[in-house]
Amino acid sequence: MRRAASSGSLSRRLAAVAVIAVSPLLTAGSCSHTISFVNPIIDEGGRVLDPRIEGEWVRADSAQRDHWAVRFDSSAVGYVVAIAPPALAHRFLAIDLAFATDSATRRRLQRDPAARARRASDSTALYRLGDDSAGPRLVSARLGRIDSALVLVIAPAGLRAAQRLRGLRIDAYMIGRLTVGEGELRLIPLNGTWLEAMLDSSRVTLTHVTTGGLEDGTLVTATTGEVRQALAPFVHDPAAFRDRDAIVLRRSVPRRPARR
Repeated sequence: MRRAASSGSLSRRLAAVAVIAVSPLLTAGSCSHTISFVNPIIDEGGRVLDPRIEGEWVRADSAQRDHWAVRFDSSAVGYVVAIAPPALAHRFLAIDLAFATDSATRRRLQRDPAARARRASDSTALYRLGDDSAGPRLVSARLGRIDSALVLVIAPAGLRAAQRLRGLRIDAYMIGRLTVGEGELRLIPLNGTWLEAMLDSSRVTLTHVTTGGLEDGTLVTATTGEVRQALAPFVHDPAAFRDRDAIVLRRSVPRRPARR
């Protein structure tokens, strides 16, 4: 029997937000159980950067052939990822993400029609990415290292993040092990069925709630330190991260710098 969080009201809210926050686009087709986390396994001080993951990628393990555009986000010391059709993914690498409201930016926009048109076009593209009916296609990602393994922590970004639970913002994170090869990324999501069994048998002890509704899943409510301590011994475990669940991305175009 899984242990629920102490507050029934909080448990229901967290369960509801997990259904919204975890995108099926980020889970492997063979994963039958969705796992998400209220707190990421990588804290602020544990982040690393790897420019090899930036650029445009195409998913090679799926018939959908999703394109992933990955770019550095200086404001978050991490990455923003757009999962989109090829044309929009390609364009995302050049979109101006600095939607500043400072007076200097406003004056520049007032006197520069081309800048206004570009900002309006960027806003429309970002709205499409952030409010896609199929689920969040604009996500934030932080990269860290546990033992010798690269771990990617993913959370929805953009419009949907601010709309969850009628203004109550609770991020739900997904954890995956990342391997960076020559022109290839392999992202293996944490096996939810494995973690559920480990929680049920008390081999892994983390506070959590069960989600229902649109998809079956588990939302882990433990702290970052608790999650890291509990899962660190299993980052190389083939049962925890099954190779058959890998999301395989291959570089589609050479990496180019984002527009400043």
